[in-house]
Amino acid sequence: MPDSNAASFIGLALTAAGFAFALYQYRMNSEQADRARRRERAVMAVEHMKEFYDDPNVKFAMQLLDHGRAHLEGAGEVAASELSDALKQHWVDTRHGSEQEGTEKKSFTARDRAIRTAFDGFLVQLESIEHLIVNGVIGAREFGELFSYWLTLLGETARPDDKIGHLSDDARSALWTYIRVYQFDAVVRLFARYGRAAPPGVEGRFVARGNAKIPLEQLF
Repeated sequence: MPDSNAASFIGLALTAAGFAFALYQYRMNSEQADRARRRERAVMAVEHMKEFYDDPNVKFAMQLLDHGRAHLEGAGEVAASELSDALKQHWVDTRHGSEQEGTEKKSFTARDRAIRTAFDGFLVQLESIEHLIVNGVIGAREFGELFSYWLTLLGETARPDDKIGHLSDDARSALWTYIRVYQFDAVVRLFARYGRAAPPGVEGRFVARGNAKIPLEQLF
């Protein structure tokens, strides 16, 4: 009988040891798989960002917004001060009171259209980044780290501690008016993800640099 109890005890101990080892192995495998996924997402973030920065529309828009001036094929030298006019909405609501008298279309020059087309391409590229984040292809943290400069420079919501703010409020406001009027909602969600824009559908939340001392909690 003692031999039987000893055998049972040894069997239980071996079973427990086997279970513990299996649990340890599972945990190690999970951690390794998690590290592999993180590495893969980091690599994909870098690859997608390279493709993003290589796009000619992105290059033009970002150079213009960062340096205040850039060359655009078909338009020549473009200044950031032109954005307020070039990115206006193409229709003007002519309603008075409750009566609708129709809409009036704004005419654009070939230069304006070239600028708008380039910014459309730039914003579509930003929307694709948001879709990749939502679908887990690239990580939000990885993109936020790689794009932090631009989130600060271009964001709809300025902050008191911003160290990057050389883009004029007029140009930044023109960009965000265009984004919201033409419903580039994935761009809005992308910047809102990092606290740099109000969510889609929330209007009038542009914060000028001079007004950046408004507490963030009052903006939402």
